[in-house]
Amino acid sequence: MAGGKVGPRQKMINMMYLVLTALLALNVSAEILSAFETIKQQLNYSSQNAEASATGAIKVMKAKVDEEVAKGQKDNAGVKDSLDIVHNMTKDLITYIDGLDKSLLAMDGVQDPKTGEILRKDETELNHNFFMGAGGGEEQNGGRGAGKAFELRNKINAYYKTLMDIHNAGTTVDTAKWKAAEFTIQDQKAEDGQSVTWEKNTFNGPIVANFAMLEALKADIYQKENKLLNDYAARLGMKPREIKEVPPVTPPKIEPPKVEPPKVDTKEPKKEVEVDKVSGKATLIVSPISSVVVAGMQYKAKLIVGIEQKDKFNYTTTMGSIAGDEVIIPANGNSIPAGKSEIEQTYTVNTTIQGKPLSATEKFKIRKPEIVVTSASVQNLYRLCGNMVNIDVPALGDLYNPVCTASDADIKQSGESKKKFLIVPRGNKCIVGVSSLMNGQTMKIGDVVYNVIDPPKPSIEILINGQRASSSTQVAKGSRVTLKVVPDPEFKAALPQDARYEITAVDVYKQCGLTPPSKAGGTGLSGRDAAAGLDFPIPGEAFQCASGSKIFFEVKDVARKNFQGKIVVDTRFTLYEKSISVTTK
Repeated sequence: MAGGKVGPRQKMINMMYLVLTALLALNVSAEILSAFETIKQQLNYSSQNAEASATGAIKVMKAKVDEEVAKGQKDNAGVKDSLDIVHNMTKDLITYIDGLDKSLLAMDGVQDPKTGEILRKDETELNHNFFMGAGGGEEQNGGRGAGKAFELRNKINAYYKTLMDIHNAGTTVDTAKWKAAEFTIQDQKAEDGQSVTWEKNTFNGPIVANFAMLEALKADIYQKENKLLNDYAARLGMKPREIKEVPPVTPPKIEPPKVEPPKVDTKEPKKEVEVDKVSGKATLIVSPISSVVVAGMQYKAKLIVGIEQKDKFNYTTTMGSIAGDEVIIPANGNSIPAGKSEIEQTYTVNTTIQGKPLSATEKFKIRKPEIVVTSASVQNLYRLCGNMVNIDVPALGDLYNPVCTASDADIKQSGESKKKFLIVPRGNKCIVGVSSLMNGQTMKIGDVVYNVIDPPKPSIEILINGQRASSSTQVAKGSRVTLKVVPDPEFKAALPQDARYEITAVDVYKQCGLTPPSKAGGTGLSGRDAAAGLDFPIPGEAFQCASGSKIFFEVKDVARKNFQGKIVVDTRFTLYEKSISVTTK
């Protein structure tokens, strides 16, 4: 890899290659396979940052366009749509690649369904058939195979070409044309000079290496998107976004090193420390499982000495403890300053080989887990309703295995997603406790406090012959009377199964002249859907008074039927709200 000044992402890639090369020198196949997992994790974290950065940049650029339009400058008005098109294309391609990852994990025996651990890291047949095609399919399409690798290459090339075409069409201030060779996946040259298809070169190897390569492809896709987004930023007079170059990752060749037989000497054997071919001296390498650790968890890193040496080494660390060849540091959330979401920690590991001291300094971040809640009503929960809430802790990623409790409420995890919970509160306040099952233990993350409110009160309507009635509405014998309970539209849209209403009965009163109203009859309406409308007759006795007399309809109890089928009587209606009058013809 090239020298010179490099960014943190490039340093991460370089470090991963250093680890892999050192492991190859050790000739420990299990460690090599684990190193591929480390690369996958690091690149996945990098891709998450790139996605968040792109989303944020697009939001800022859209705001800039809106600002220009508000000032009457509409030259860049179409940029907003272009940004959406580009980012949606990126998300579609990333989703496709993530789907390939999931398909590999779903293969027989590859992943432990309980722990998520990859069990068959060295599997080669299943993944080869998946990417290249089974039964000789690898020789189809000019040696590109008849599997998912060929399909993936076409999708990526189509995506890159679209980005190039958008730029070359002159939509930005940068008029330099992008070259097709830089935006097309290239085949590789083998050591004998023969061309090797990208498909074979990329996905030939153990399945755990395939996972790492899929993440590497995602990183390159985000980099290409970033290049075009920087063009749009320049058009809007903004500075380019700060995402460092991520070079294409070529899978390292896994070949056992040549080991010469040891020389037999009559003298007492003398231990020698072989020089690490990577750095020119014996090297202590710290290979962290993750560079970001959520508060409450443990930071772990593998300790590797880059020489071929079977002796065990004694390590010391300035932070945490050593267990075998692993450093373990509890991630103490109390060390995070107030008002901050994370803190960076630095530690040093020391060891000695035949009197020669070795040390390595590593950094990691402790991040405060943030609970992100989304629902139809984020601030409040509706009393005795099925409030579906999405409770997530993004910082935990795939490690998030939520366990939630709720005070004065029933709570149930959805079968659709482990992050979704159905909450049915009873009191005036509900405290949702959020924890996660991690490493066989339940780790408390925090609480979310909700106010609990009654659903918005519906309205009661009387319709005469299909028209909403008022005190001036005239009715005659045989008029069709419909009673309706109309739910609040926003509440109905959010919780339709909780916005169903019933009415127990309606009483009809007549008023002749100045005399007090007297009951003329009534109708029971229980068990029927009042939101759909309830038709009922006007008793003949109500028309015994002279024309122009009043008829009163008094609605009895209004009740809501919740998603569980339970009846909740609404006691908030006044007698005035439940009474409607009309006039006889």
